[in-house]
Formats: sequence, structure tokens, C-alpha cells
Amino acid sequence: MVCTRKTKTLVSTCVILSGMTNIICLLYVGWVTNYIASVYVRGQEPAPDKKLDEDKGDTLKIIERLDHLENVIKQHIQEAPAKPEEAEAEPFTDSSLFAHWGQELSPEGRRMALKQFQYYGYNAYLSDRLPLDRPLPDLRPSGCRNLSFPDSLPEVSIVFIFVNEALSVLLRSIHSAIERTPPRLLKEIILVDDNSSNGKCGLPGAGLLPPCDNQAEGSASGSHF
Repeated sequence: MVCTRKTKTLVSTCVILSGMTNIICLLYVGWVTNYIASVYVRGQEPAPDKKLDEDKGDTLKIIERLDHLENVIKQHIQEAPAKPEEAEAEPFTDSSLFAHWGQELSPEGRRMALKQFQYYGYNAYLSDRLPLDRPLPDLRPSGCRNLSFPDSLPEVSIVFIFVNEALSVLLRSIHSAIERTPPRLLKEIILVDDNSSNGKCGLPGAGLLPPCDNQAEGSASGSHF
């Protein structure tokens, strides 16, 4: 009987010790795992001071780029080309402007045409002599020509933004917009002069334009028609 009791006690003690050992092992393994994970995360995250320095560096780079862009724009404005009447035309004997046009012009006419071509980048001399309203071919695909649209369409505002543009080109664009847009859909035409230097943004030829039913008052930011 005594041996049986001792055996039961020993077995119970072993079972208890074994369970406690397993619990301790599990707790230890969990602690080690959490510790390793926390160390790995701290190693991956940059230090606050280092991250702050990196942010400051990125901000300074952006500011430097903006300063450089501002200097480029200022230099471009300072180096604005002379007005057409003030510019000295280069020899026009080899100019591409007269490859297929202008053979009938006088020497003075060719010189003026070349001055305007060098200033505007296109044949403004010819543009000044073309009518404002010209028949234009309908270049839409046949599928677009046959489309029908509802009558309840919203009004539109047409905005022309220009810099040192030839007056005839502006007038022709406005004329085309007025003549080829249904009056009930055309709310306004806004002209925005983006810092022109040729002094011709007042549109002295506005009287050549057809009347527009929806006229708005002018504003400081541009002209309305």
C-alpha cells in the first residue's frame, strides 16, 4: 500500500512538473519570438532624426528646382524677341519661306514677310492678307457627319490663350468660332493675353468681327465677346 501511494505521488509530481515545464517553454519561445520581431522592425524603420533630415533634403531640392525654373522664365522674358517692325531680317535668298510662295513679292514685301516669319514662326504676312471668313472643307468622317444631337445641349465658353500672336490669326479664330457655333450654345469667348510684349493685345480690329448675341463685359483678366 505504501509503495502504491508513493508511486501515485511520484507520477502526479512528474505530470505537474512536465506541464509546468511545457508552459515555461512556450512562454520562453513566445518571448524570444516577440523580441526578435521587435528588433527587426526597429532595424527597418529609419531613425526620426534621419528621416527628418531626408525630408528637409527633399524640400531643399524642390526649392532649388523651382528657383532654377523661375530664373529660366525670367531670362526668357528678358530675351523676348524684338517687334516685327524693329527686327532686322536676315538675308532671305535661301529662306524656306519663299520656297513655294512669295516669288511675286517686291524686295520690300519679301523683307517684311521674312521679318514677320522670323518673329511669329509662321507666315503672318500672308495671314494679314487673307479674308477672316473663308470656306473650310468638312474633314469629319462620314460617321460623324450623320450623327444627330439633342437640342438641350449646354452652353460653351471658348477660351483663346495667346502670346505675341498676329492680330489677323486671333481675329480669324474668333470669327470662325462665332460663325460656326450655334448662337444658342455659344455663351462667351474669352481672350487671355499671357504676357505679350508686342503691344497688340488691344484687338483694334475687333470691329471686323461679326456681332455675337451673347456679349459679356470685359474684365481685368482678359477680353470677352
